[in-house]
Amino acid sequence: MDNFFFTVFTPSYNRCHTLTRVYESLNKQTFKGFEWLIIDDGSDDGTEELVEDFKKTANFHIVYKWVSNRGKQKVKNIAIHEAQGMFFFTLDSDDWIEPFTLERFRYHWESIPLDRRKIFSGVAGLTRFAGKGIWGKGGELNGIKNPKEIIDTDMISIRTKYKVNGEKCGTHLTSIMKKFPAPEFEGEKFSSEAIVWRRIAKQKYLVRYVNEIYRNQEIQEGGLSDPIAVKKRLKNSPKGMALRYNEEVEIMPSILQKLKSSINYVRCCLHANYSLLKIIKDAIVKPILFYSLPGGLLMYFRDKLTI
Repeated sequence: MDNFFFTVFTPSYNRCHTLTRVYESLNKQTFKGFEWLIIDDGSDDGTEELVEDFKKTANFHIVYKWVSNRGKQKVKNIAIHEAQGMFFFTLDSDDWIEPFTLERFRYHWESIPLDRRKIFSGVAGLTRFAGKGIWGKGGELNGIKNPKEIIDTDMISIRTKYKVNGEKCGTHLTSIMKKFPAPEFEGEKFSSEAIVWRRIAKQKYLVRYVNEIYRNQEIQEGGLSDPIAVKKRLKNSPKGMALRYNEEVEIMPSILQKLKSSINYVRCCLHANYSLLKIIKDAIVKPILFYSLPGGLLMYFRDKLTI
């Protein structure tokens, strides 16, 4: 695990048209102690040949692995198992990072006193929209800055206590990531990354949050953040979505937020064809469930008309 400081993981599915930009941003990194692990999720667009070309000019180590199409979280589990870096960093195929990103990750990690690092999982900075893509918010932050330049807190409290929203750009110890694999459901290709982050937070691991922009995000049509793709998850991955909202009910700070998450839990369970008995039995916070059943049912029927 100490061969590299970082494993930079990129899941890719027919993304030849964006991978070169990812590669160029990695080639410009001021810190070179990393490997680039590409898990090709069943592409048929010449991705393997493109990666072979990258290897000819790269100033860092590249590992390529092709698997049959199964979805980002399942290939991420494979990547975590394969990773040789001390830290694991996911860089999606439609994103790219600033030249100093890995160097600053390492700097902020090493600025944590040695005797405190055992309670930290990693470091996280900010993400901004690139200006192209389907959302068209060029140069704007995805979310807001942290209220202080450096905050040491967990991945639940940064949202609930500090009220910080938006996507962060973070790296976490591979040893911890191995303990918290993404849940997998047969026949489904998606489960929310929020499930993993919240489970890590519930084990009291902290993250050093900093107000530095590391990642540039361009939302591609058909990508995981595409609003159309978000709607399709209800139909294609309802079990993973139900788990996300079920665990979310427990950590939401207000009754209204708990109710909203519980309604979505019921909604997703219905899409997964769960029985009422199973919905009640599996609910982590049962008292609020009975107030959310009517709302979940209404949203389910609305979905049937629109999805």
